[in-house]
Amino acid sequence: MMPLTYFLFYLFLCPSASQATSSNVIDVPALLEQVRTLVESLPDGPDRYTLFKELGELQAKVGRIKDAKVSLSHIPVGFQQDYLAISLKKEIALALAKANEFSGALKVADSIQNFERDYAKEGIAVAMAKSGDIEGALAIVESFKEKTRAKKNALIAIGEFQAQRGDLHGGIQIAAQADHVSYALWGTAKEQVKKGHVDEFLKEVQKISDPLVQEFALWGVVNAHLDNNQSSAAVQMAKQIPHGYASASAWRDIALVQLEAGSRQASLSSLELALAGAKAIQNSFARSDIYWRIAQGLAMSGDYSKALQTVDLIEIEGHKHSALRDIVAEVSKSGHVEKALHIAERFNEENAFPSPYWYILMDLAASGQVSKAMKLVETGKIQTKEFSPYDPIALGQAQMGDSKGALETLTNIPRDNDVDPRDMYYSLERIARCQIENDDLEGAEYTLSKLPNIWRALAREELAVAFSRKGQIEKAKKTLASISGTKEKGEALQRFSRVLATQGDWSEVLTWANSMSSPYLKAKVLLGVVGAKLQPPLK
Repeated sequence: MMPLTYFLFYLFLCPSASQATSSNVIDVPALLEQVRTLVESLPDGPDRYTLFKELGELQAKVGRIKDAKVSLSHIPVGFQQDYLAISLKKEIALALAKANEFSGALKVADSIQNFERDYAKEGIAVAMAKSGDIEGALAIVESFKEKTRAKKNALIAIGEFQAQRGDLHGGIQIAAQADHVSYALWGTAKEQVKKGHVDEFLKEVQKISDPLVQEFALWGVVNAHLDNNQSSAAVQMAKQIPHGYASASAWRDIALVQLEAGSRQASLSSLELALAGAKAIQNSFARSDIYWRIAQGLAMSGDYSKALQTVDLIEIEGHKHSALRDIVAEVSKSGHVEKALHIAERFNEENAFPSPYWYILMDLAASGQVSKAMKLVETGKIQTKEFSPYDPIALGQAQMGDSKGALETLTNIPRDNDVDPRDMYYSLERIARCQIENDDLEGAEYTLSKLPNIWRALAREELAVAFSRKGQIEKAKKTLASISGTKEKGEALQRFSRVLATQGDWSEVLTWANSMSSPYLKAKVLLGVVGAKLQPPLK
């Protein structure tokens, strides 16, 4: 019999026909060994320990359990109970469980001394259920010691596996034990709707003793129908849900789909049914939450008057202001500036974050009415305390493609001495992102050059990815090189290497990695390459 470890290596080192080119066949074990040598050369410290954690996780993924444990041993005793050691132990336990070595997996999980132990055991229980041992999986769940969501998550996953194996009744009963988790039966509902077994699913749902679980299960069927573009079936199912949170939420979900399809009147009718369902909710927090969502839906459908009436039903102050903020955003986006300003006057500034005036100024500028936005500020009709009113105006200009005007607005308008300079940095970052979205990469490069080198690296990384997708690899590398801070640069290089490896020549990425003089940065890039090989990022 082929040994497990060798078999796993074989899978990774023998790519599919679509990948089997000389430029992207890489030796994963050799790369992991190269990373190990690089990490061992680093001085003791958090960066070294973090790299050993990342290396160990990848070693575990490819079945090199002994090597992963050696990586774990390099994390000092003082770090044994922090997230580094725990994360690595969880990965080792999961790798053993996926290889059906459950006793070894449980032994590793039991060495975790805090609540994370149960989350490690959750993965083991799910792997055991996937292998067909439902009873063994449930026994693991019963051994959980802490009050975490791990038990609920495990029961839901085990139930779904049981249902997939043909025992719909048993699967639903297991998942239902997760106790009032709204999505407990959603995965099973989606699978059964896809198979056309809705009646069978509903018969089993009726056997559940908890009415709330039943109602949430029906809501799950509604969403499954909506996902399958079966709006009529979703409507018929929603009619079967008793008034309450699940009913109100189901009708609100239907309304949004109807609105997206251009059926405004149908959307408004569904929102009326959502309101009827919401009135039956006993819990004030849940009731306020769904009223907020319904008010937003009404505003999206253009019924601002009804949306504001719904806001008056909200009891929790925070939810009320969130609803008003969303209504202002919708009214502003539709071009009704005076109405948006009138609604914004209802805000208590202490609860109005982000400010409703942000949306009004940004939408005006984005629609080309920059002078009108400026006039509202200069005449004092809009006054803000927590941000400069020129920031949203500049962002609106950038959204409509006027990056030059946006930068002039940011840099030419005087600011109070007590204004935090980071506000301008955030705005520059937002403008750069708009430029990237508008494919103005040179403009984004110029905008980011106005940021201090110590500023956050994420926007520069996004620009580098955009350059790479246009084939401008050298510009991408130059952008990444401008990032200050070894740790920030390492994280950016690692993520970028994953993107670059999956869209180009693997050997080119490896050559780039090996040209680096810093062992830390080289290790981060190589870890990114291995990560891309094992699990390519979504494009």
